[in-house]
Amino acid sequence: TSTYERGNDRRLAYVKPAAAPDDTGQVVNGLTNTISNGGAIAFHPLRNSTIRFNLTSLRDLRSYAEIPSLGLVDASERDRVAGFDTGLERERTVGSQLSYSVAPLTWLKLRFNSSANYNMARDPNTLAFVQLADTLGAFRIPRKIGNTQNVNAGLTIDFRAFANSTRLIPTIKNFIGAFQPIDVSLDRNVITEYDGVAASAPLIYQLGFGDINQFRHIGDEAATSAGLNNQITVSQTVSLPFGASITSRLQRLVMRSWTLGSDNGQDVGAATQLIFPDIALRWTKRIEDSTALIRNFSATARVAGTTQRLTSPGEFTLADGEDGTTRIRSYPLTVSAIWAGSHPLTTTVGANIVQRVDDQPGLSGQGNTVAFNADIARAFTLPEQWHPHSDLRARMSFQNSYGQSYVINPLALVGRSRLTDNGRRSATFSADTDVSETVTSSFVISRVNSYDMNLARTFTQTVLSAVLHLQFYSGEMH
Repeated sequence: TSTYERGNDRRLAYVKPAAAPDDTGQVVNGLTNTISNGGAIAFHPLRNSTIRFNLTSLRDLRSYAEIPSLGLVDASERDRVAGFDTGLERERTVGSQLSYSVAPLTWLKLRFNSSANYNMARDPNTLAFVQLADTLGAFRIPRKIGNTQNVNAGLTIDFRAFANSTRLIPTIKNFIGAFQPIDVSLDRNVITEYDGVAASAPLIYQLGFGDINQFRHIGDEAATSAGLNNQITVSQTVSLPFGASITSRLQRLVMRSWTLGSDNGQDVGAATQLIFPDIALRWTKRIEDSTALIRNFSATARVAGTTQRLTSPGEFTLADGEDGTTRIRSYPLTVSAIWAGSHPLTTTVGANIVQRVDDQPGLSGQGNTVAFNADIARAFTLPEQWHPHSDLRARMSFQNSYGQSYVINPLALVGRSRLTDNGRRSATFSADTDVSETVTSSFVISRVNSYDMNLARTFTQTVLSAVLHLQFYSGEMH
């Protein structure tokens, strides 16, 4: 596809907000003469496989010969095909994608996906030029280029299908079938950016072929910033008797970053995040007895732990740099029930305890946060003489959270100093109903109380709102 655009823009810029004899305005002219070309091609060499390439290029056909310094540089960078001027390439986007999935066995599925996206941009209106080889090369319009490479490989094992494909006795089959499919995923991301580059990127970089070592340098140019992320995720769910299930997840993420320094060297930073354990127990029970007070009951309990380690070279040259570790452990619990009745009452109660330990350069501390929430909802029938279009949907909720954090202080009497000590309470009541097919009326009253024990400060806010929502359809526009 091709798109040609030609236009002009003339503006008057004034310094003063009101008319003045000494401010007649400055004329600013803008000219646009560009052509954009793009295309894509895809192959399917194998079943369940795709190879795709796409390219988009924006070329500036405007001549800058009237600007002495820019005209010379622009003329040296413009391309010519068969003697015709094809302009200056201002933007380029290149994308490549490879995907393949296969199921060699009925219970095993393999997948692989790889993609890369390259982008280049340069502005001929820049006020500064760069040279190809230090102070000896020709002047060029600086380019800003970057590339992102994503690779994913994974496998899924279906234990139930595996059990059905064997000749095991039914008891063992049922035991294996309780294990739901396990999924293992490996992800690798490479990100690089270059700012103010004179030369164009090689084709292998534009297509995203190579590793981080090749991406961090283009010739003698070092990347302004670069990053490498490797992640592995494993998730598994096991079905238990009486409608219960347990889900476990493991995730490990390793990140490395390179940043261009003032000495043209690249400072290296590293971070590691481990999510383990992450175990959730869920139980759902639907009661068929018509005389029971509860029709549906569900509960969820989870334990999640996160460990983060950060390595940084720091401002000074130290043996350990600026290394830090953060450990977070949370214990969320949620219980909900749907009660019997023509307009059933729905209740939900939840709590969460979060424990945090920090060991950072110059700071060691710990903190705890406790949160509690409750929610009650029910629909009420309105009097018939009101000619209602729906029931009155009412909901009442309450949230309460409180947290403290301390830093280790050997000089304090108890060995620590309080850093934060605050909380928040809120209570909300809402009701809404359909007045007609296109009008909905709602009423909300809320009260929020925030307090800070460190500063002896309390803030209370009360909100009362009544809203009439009108929705209509005027038909298709012709």
